[in-house]
Parts: sequence; structure tokens; C-alpha cells
Amino acid sequence: MSVKRAAQVLSQSVSSAIKTSVGTRQLHSESALDTADFLDFIDRLFDCLDSRTLFTSNPYKSAFSATNKYIQDTLQEAIRLFPKLEKVDFKNGRKTRPPCFAGFLQTVNSTRMLFNEENKNGIMFILTNRLNQDVLENLFSIYRQKGGYCRNPSAKMLRTDFRSSAINCLIKPPTSSNCEPDLDIVMEVDETQIVESTDRSSSSSSQQEMDIDKEETLEDCAVAYFAGYLAFKCIKEFDCNTCQETLCTDDISLFNKNQLLIINKTYDTSLTTALKAPANSFYNIINMSLNIFEKYYEKLYCKQGIGRIIKNKIEKKIKKTNCDWLSHETCQEHRHYILNQLVHCKIFKKCKWFKSSANPKQCPKLRILKNR
Repeated sequence: MSVKRAAQVLSQSVSSAIKTSVGTRQLHSESALDTADFLDFIDRLFDCLDSRTLFTSNPYKSAFSATNKYIQDTLQEAIRLFPKLEKVDFKNGRKTRPPCFAGFLQTVNSTRMLFNEENKNGIMFILTNRLNQDVLENLFSIYRQKGGYCRNPSAKMLRTDFRSSAINCLIKPPTSSNCEPDLDIVMEVDETQIVESTDRSSSSSSQQEMDIDKEETLEDCAVAYFAGYLAFKCIKEFDCNTCQETLCTDDISLFNKNQLLIINKTYDTSLTTALKAPANSFYNIINMSLNIFEKYYEKLYCKQGIGRIIKNKIEKKIKKTNCDWLSHETCQEHRHYILNQLVHCKIFKKCKWFKSSANPKQCPKLRILKNR
């Protein structure tokens, strides 16, 4: 199983989708929220052990420091949880404990012990990404590329390759490998610069107590999230106050069901980098545009200029139902930018799905030559 695929399953995105499905009453499992909380915890733990920069919008991906209570609390929770984990065979109910559970616990303990030891020597923070084996594998892949592809270099060859790579540092890890590039930015800062990030959004337990006035689906929540993304891109591109007022709303509430995915996916909605909930009128326009795209894409996907054709059909429909939205005095260019982004995103996603479903398996020899 691909590690990347497994990491995508144990992610905040899947957790947010489950919580949103529970909130919209499309998922009725009693253990759904517990599963979502576990996935969210594993995602946070992965982030804590893969920090690359000192500050990020995700507090769990910030550097491991004495003032970062989020990482400290998550690692402490992992130490409490992992000794109790067991694997249950669904056929016979047999309980076992795979070695990876103990290995993960050792990783967490060793990371905390390493930081505590280095902190005594004046080290203020640690980028935990530098502690995983991807960095070492990337280094070995560079050695294997030296002088032609050699999978089993001798000690003499390794010594020569190390000296050569240390001198020029011109060869990079292959882009087709299953390890992420370790391109970190090293910064020297004072301890006073290490600040705490804000708390996460509301916990999932409160979602079960909400009253549902309108039946919303997971698709409605996805449309609202996409509309918020398009508004965010437009405001970031043009820095327009009018678009900020007309496209978005600050009224983010758990009682508005189509905003559940935005709430579950966002660490802190008060941040300027966070997605804002779309206004109702903008949400309706994006929803209508997506329906038009789905209606005509299958008929036109082989034609040249499909993006322009579908965009024209969307514009005609908008002019019929909301005649003044595209002809705004100061934001006309901004509205066309939003439609272009919508069409481009949808075409890109459609093509990506088609490529992944039509891509045949490669010959093992070719995979070896590509250093996979």
C-alpha cells in the first residue's frame, strides 16, 4: 500500500468529511465521530513529527519548542494512547499488537527526549522533519545517481560520492521517489519570537447537540467550501474591499449546515489566511455554475476551447438569473476572474481523475530505472 495513500486516509480532510456527514445526517454510525476524532489525532501527530518551518497557519506543523503547547500536548496524548492500541481481527476477534505501535511510541518518546536534551544546550526549537528517514533516503538516492545508476555502491564508491556531493551539491533527489524533498528554511530567531498559535475550532462533540432546520448534504458543504476558496483567491489577487463585502460573510456558525466543512477544515477562522464563508448570493451563483459545468463537460470534453465554451454558457445563465452580478461597476474583472478559476479548477480535476483511472501499471524494470 502506498504510504501517501495511507496518509491521505488518516488525515484531517477525511475527519472533516466524516464530521460534516454526521452534521448533515448523511452518516448515522454511532462510532463515526470517534473515528473522526482518531483520524484527526493521527493527522495532528503526523504534523507534529513533520514540522518544516518555525511558523505556519497550522500550529501542529510549527517547530517543536518549549512554548508550543500544541505539539507538547499531542505527543503527551500519544504516549498515553499508543500503549493501549490493539489490532482486532474482524474474522475471529483475535487481538494482536503489531510492532509498528511500539515503534511509533518509541519515535514519540525519542523526539521528546531529544528536544529536552538539546534544550539544555540552548537549542530553542527543532524541525522534526529533519529527524525522519526521508532525508537519509534522499541522500542515498543522490549517491546512487553518481556516475550512473548504481543500486549497491561499495564503501570506496560511497566515500567518493559523498566527497563529490558535499563539494558541489548540484544533484537533487529524484522527483519520482516516494520521499518528500527536505527543502527547509533555517532561521535564527530569539525565543521571544516563538509565539503560540490559537486554538482549533469547536470540538466535534457539540455537533451532535445542534438542531437541524434545513437538510443539507455533504455536496452542499463542498460547494460552500469551493465558493469560499474562489472568494479567497479573488480577494488575494485583487485586494478588493467590495469583493470582501459582497462575496464573503463573517457569520460563520455551526447552525448553518453548509458551512460545516469550512469549520471542520479550518484551524482558526479568525486568521486572515482562513477561508471565509461565502455569502448566500455568491453561493447560489457558484452552485449554479457547477451544475452548468457538469451538464456540458461530458458533451464537450473532446472539443478545443472547452473552458471558454463552458464559461460563456455560465455567463449567459448568470445574466438571465442575476443580471447585475457580472456587470458590477468596479468588480467586473474580478467576477470574470472567479469564473475562470472555477472552470480551470474543474477541468484540472476532471483530467486528473481521468488520468488516474486510465493509467496502466508500469513494468517493474521501468520502475527500477526511475528509482521507485
